Amino acid sequence: MPMLESAAYVLSGLRYPPAVCKKLFRGMTAMRESSTYQAILEEGREEGRENEAKDLLRLIGEKQLGPPDEQTTRAIDGIHDLARLRELITQVPTAGSWKELLAEPAAKTRRKKQP
Repeated sequence: MPMLESAAYVLSGLRYPPAVCKKLFRGMTAMRESSTYQAILEEGREEGRENEAKDLLRLIGEKQLGPPDEQTTRAIDGIHDLARLRELITQVPTAGSWKELLAEPAAKTRRKKQP
């Protein structure tokens, strides 16, 4: 029964505000042990870290490079790799423009071995 209650709680959030769901399912603790619930929480944490990194990139970048235009904003919003966002944040002080900052690193070319 705890799994059914957990599923009902999660699904009720699609229709009702959090306060209503909390009141309806008061005292339910089994859900916290659910691997699915833990995965949902981790996904939310990761999304939060990503959004915070994007906000920080915009904030630091605006001070250094000026306000981002619409294309730049879309480009930043399209980055979903937290490591890439962190890398960009560290590169802001040496970038000459948003375009330069957001340019993809050039692909490394391999030299062919000569026979």
